[in-house]
Amino acid sequence: MERLEPGGRHDHPHDPDRRGAEISALSLFHDEPLDPRDVDRFLRFMTSSRFCGLLRLKGFFAPADDPSRPLVTHAVQHRLYATFRLDCWPDADVRSRVVIIGQRLPVEPIRERFSALRKGRKKASGT
Repeated sequence: MERLEPGGRHDHPHDPDRRGAEISALSLFHDEPLDPRDVDRFLRFMTSSRFCGLLRLKGFFAPADDPSRPLVTHAVQHRLYATFRLDCWPDADVRSRVVIIGQRLPVEPIRERFSALRKGRKKASGT
């Protein structure tokens, strides 16, 4: 068996993230609790046919109706799996957060839609 040495030399380059030029990952965060209906609309937007480049989405959302019990979400391509609530947050970070991986994702429209989740909550609450 051949042993590989740390920093060993070879004659071809490596892509450190190994995803390829058309695959990207996007992490988004919100500090405030969000309306669960708005979260559902965002998830349906992400899994609609307009965003067929979606490969995977995973996230935790702090729902405004019970921020201590996060909504857990998961989608693969156009399939959105059932969203459910945990009894408590898995760690000390209680922000809403989602990771989106896709091929040729339209990043700005996704960021805008996610950012609008907070605005929608403020508008509905009158603040």
